[in-house]
Amino acid sequence: MLPSVALIALIVREVRRMLQGGSITIAHVRGTPIRVHWTTPLGAIFFTGFSINPLVWLGFLVLVIVHELGHAACVHFYGYGVAAIEINGLGGRCEWAGDPTAKQDAVIAAGGVAAQAVLLAATLLVLAMTGPVPWFLQGFAHVLVSTNVWLMVVNLLPIPPLDGSRAWTLIPILAAERGFRKPTHGDPDVRPTSRWSRSAEWLQHLADANARRDAARKKKARAAVEKEIDDLDASDREAPAPIPREIRRVLDRILGKARSNPPPKDPPDEG
Repeated sequence: MLPSVALIALIVREVRRMLQGGSITIAHVRGTPIRVHWTTPLGAIFFTGFSINPLVWLGFLVLVIVHELGHAACVHFYGYGVAAIEINGLGGRCEWAGDPTAKQDAVIAAGGVAAQAVLLAATLLVLAMTGPVPWFLQGFAHVLVSTNVWLMVVNLLPIPPLDGSRAWTLIPILAAERGFRKPTHGDPDVRPTSRWSRSAEWLQHLADANARRDAARKKKARAAVEKEIDDLDASDREAPAPIPREIRRVLDRILGKARSNPPPKDPPDEG
């Protein structure tokens, strides 16, 4: 009885550990954990047309994981690090760190849809080779084909934070590299910059205004100090004011009396 209780306690502890933050780790790829959030089934139901087929949900999970692994593969290709892959009700997220160029950032953004395209081609090839799909796998195959296609289209929309907002910049970068057009988009080696909202732009303008105001205040204070130093130097260089005639006469009279009446000498000491 005791081993059973200990085993149950161990399983409960491990489940609690895996569910920290609402996610459970289902696998590791090259040391990167793949976590599935508890909202994933809700997203699977919504994105698959409110299907109640568990195999359809599984197909959606496979589809999102493949998409995020496409991002991760591009990240590893450029030598950056992937921290984790998170699957949730809104799709997924590849958490990675690095300092990519504009071209690398665009390639990484396009990696997810590219992985979906590879999955689509492989699925169509298998279906062509195997013939009709068994009835219980039709929902799974439908997700890997039809749902896959329209999710690719949605992901390629040039709207932040969708991948298309950064992936489409790869076209002008490649065209500029091959001399088809002038690099008006920017140097492909320049780090990508983006403003996600007008508030960010307003905050930047505010910071610039504060910096200009601080610089003007420091310049004004420096000018005041320099003027004070110049005034002190000028006062030191000025000649002393002449003594008035009446005061000079009084001083001469006092000095004359002092010369005519020397102080008495001390008597000699008697031994």
